[in-house]
Amino acid sequence: MENKSSIKLTTVLKEMVEEDINDFIAGDATCKFFYKFKAYYDTNTRHLYHELAYFMVDLDASEEIDYLIDKVYWIYTHSKDLSCETTRKKILKLYDHLKLEKVHFDSLEKLNNTLKNTQLGQIEQFTEDMKDQLENQSMQLLENISDAEKKIETVKFSLTDVQRDLKNSEKQMYTQVVAILGIFTSIVFSMFAGLTMINSIVQALSTNVIPFNKACAICLMIGFIVFNLLYTMLYAISKLTGNSIAYKHPKTNAEGFDKVGIIKKAAMTHPYCFWVNIITTTLLILLMCNIFFSGSTMQNNKNDATYNKITTPSAIINNN
Repeated sequence: MENKSSIKLTTVLKEMVEEDINDFIAGDATCKFFYKFKAYYDTNTRHLYHELAYFMVDLDASEEIDYLIDKVYWIYTHSKDLSCETTRKKILKLYDHLKLEKVHFDSLEKLNNTLKNTQLGQIEQFTEDMKDQLENQSMQLLENISDAEKKIETVKFSLTDVQRDLKNSEKQMYTQVVAILGIFTSIVFSMFAGLTMINSIVQALSTNVIPFNKACAICLMIGFIVFNLLYTMLYAISKLTGNSIAYKHPKTNAEGFDKVGIIKKAAMTHPYCFWVNIITTTLLILLMCNIFFSGSTMQNNKNDATYNKITTPSAIINNN
């Protein structure tokens, strides 16, 4: 139902909000506003709830709402002597609606605060989680940086060691190259000297200067010396380069190999050198024996020839 008078309930309520509470206690404001309510309800059978709701929303503070509700209730409780129960019932109804709206406001405010606190709690929790996560990531990053610095230092030391090793290797390489060149030079000169001596022996054989067996013995001795000299130089080169020229016999890795005799060990690890020396030495011994016995035979033949020459008749006659 629409209002039929010029008096509006919201206007009366605004005036009540602005009225001092002490005026209600004194009684002046109580009668004044009671009759204003009576004038409103005389022309309006009831107040409209939505108007109260809009009016309550427009109030600035919760205290103003509480004071307004208390003032309305004060009017209701202190208007018994005014002999107008109909208006008092409507004022009670107004109080009830105002109180109900206040309950709605308080519920909404409580819900709002709950949501706000929940959101703040979630935000704080999220903030703490992010803070912890960032701290963990920061610590992990610092650890990674520390590990990277340690690795860099290790690499620096490794590079320094590599440079030092390269310099040492370069010096050793130069030394080895010089030594190897010297050994090869010695090999060339040894080969040249041996071939020269063998050539001289062959020329002597062609002119019957020395016997064949002596020439063979001399050639074998030269070959023996040159071969062992070359093998010794090759062994020295293998030691300088780190490549062994020894034969890898299957028994060299067996247990008890260190207890094997030096001759047997040489035959197993350097068989070519061993057997060449054995054969050369054997031939030299045979040739030396041949030369010795040939020399003894020639001396006996020479003595026999001299004796026969002396004992012939012509020699005796000549001696007489």
